[in-house]
Amino acid sequence: LLLARALLSPRDEMSLVGVLRSPLMGLSDQHLLALAGSFEGGWEYFWSDGIKCDGLSGEARECLLTWRCLASRTLVSDLLYRVVRERGVLDAYYGLGLNKEGLGIERFLEQVRDAELSGELHGGLAEFVQWFTERRDHSRAAPQTGDGEGGVLLTTIHGSKGLEFPVVILPFLDDRTQH
Repeated sequence: LLLARALLSPRDEMSLVGVLRSPLMGLSDQHLLALAGSFEGGWEYFWSDGIKCDGLSGEARECLLTWRCLASRTLVSDLLYRVVRERGVLDAYYGLGLNKEGLGIERFLEQVRDAELSGELHGGLAEFVQWFTERRDHSRAAPQTGDGEGGVLLTTIHGSKGLEFPVVILPFLDDRTQH
């Protein structure tokens, strides 16, 4: 979502810095500080012609400029597949020993592609941001059991963020051997 917002708006400095700092681009705080110091008028100059960036900063800038140009001419799913492929996202996660099913990246890309094919998503990055936000907000609603009976949902603390439940059980809180 940060990438889409950064590509959409050169004035969205928070999204741009978030993308640059993310594992997608991998710039350190020191890189970001040096980069920010080279722009007289703020981060929107990152997108300006004639800006010279070296090393990781230059590579990140070239990728983002290319993707920004492509965003207006290609399907969002094609752009996202390209980003994942060019930045080696899946290879990086697999290299950490994470399994394919646990990532959800490929599943997400397939959902975007399916939404485009079904006509649910038909537009550029701006519509994608709206579509993604609506899906995210909808997924935060408390789950329904569907049969009118009480149900049990097992989830992590992070997975339950924004949800409300009448009863919450937190097991193992008294276990001092856990970190």
